[in-house]
Amino acid sequence: MSPIARISAISDRRSTGDTRSADIGFGLATGMAVDQSSFDQLLAPARICRTSQVGPPLAAHATQIRLAPHALEAGRSMPILPICDSQGRMLPTAPVIIFGAMLFPEQPDRRRDLLVGAIADALIERNIPIAPQIAQVIREMPSKARLKHEADHRFEIGAYVGLIYCTVLSLAWLSDIGSRASVNTVCSILNQRRKNKKMASKRTLEGWWALMAPTRHLWAAWLARGSMLNHFEYLETDEGPASHTAQDDLRCFLREAMETLELGAAYKSPASTGRASTLIDRANAFGPPAIWPVPNPVGPFGRFRLREPAPELLDEIQKLVKESSCRPHKPRLT
Repeated sequence: MSPIARISAISDRRSTGDTRSADIGFGLATGMAVDQSSFDQLLAPARICRTSQVGPPLAAHATQIRLAPHALEAGRSMPILPICDSQGRMLPTAPVIIFGAMLFPEQPDRRRDLLVGAIADALIERNIPIAPQIAQVIREMPSKARLKHEADHRFEIGAYVGLIYCTVLSLAWLSDIGSRASVNTVCSILNQRRKNKKMASKRTLEGWWALMAPTRHLWAAWLARGSMLNHFEYLETDEGPASHTAQDDLRCFLREAMETLELGAAYKSPASTGRASTLIDRANAFGPPAIWPVPNPVGPFGRFRLREPAPELLDEIQKLVKESSCRPHKPRLT
């Protein structure tokens, strides 16, 4: 299936109160280096985090962590995801716009290709004639095979970036690692695990981290929720039964991403220098327009799900710290 079809086609699986999920088809391509087992090796089972659970590294920034209805106003220069109309209603093309930005944050032409391709597919499926201008754009677009190859590679990159982001927050919030909760530490661990396996090196990971700078929070939220959108005909919540469509869950995903943005923008490793940056620059991060109404959480959906660091990860960090202290000529692990 092409990346355009994977992004525009939502699975129609139904549920009647259980916790099964409908996979939107955004999973990583077969054989990619990041999968659920890799995630499990770094982070333990998920827990839903609220601002009352903020640990010492983030406690001083509690007001920044709390998600305000328009926390987006603080960063007016942030790139906007044009996902809704003038009334704040989400457009049918919202999934393509969101995931186009996630996959190609630095390539507006590729984002346009995905959007035009999705629109063209919808028109063709409904036997609607395509305007000559759109037909000309389609002829000038890369082939679907090439787009699929590029999108699959970007899904792999995004998964790594989301994993790094989640792991740093997990170490900062839910461990006693302290100053070791940093991107450098997590990249060093991943590099050690993948030596001689022809997988992503530390230098490659650092390059991917820079590439996805405006969308790190989106990838972290996507990975934390299991890389899927959920669709339930009937869902039991604390407030009572509710329906929950994939469109509803897309809004919840965006809410989770904005929580993740606030957390990342508030955290900097205590061992960092004054010039070091936070996990993400709020002013340069993609987000919905100010008119977009922030939804309320529905059960577990709409809350960023942070997982505790796995014991093996903490052991590996301690081992790296000891190794770096025995080799003073090497840069300190921070």
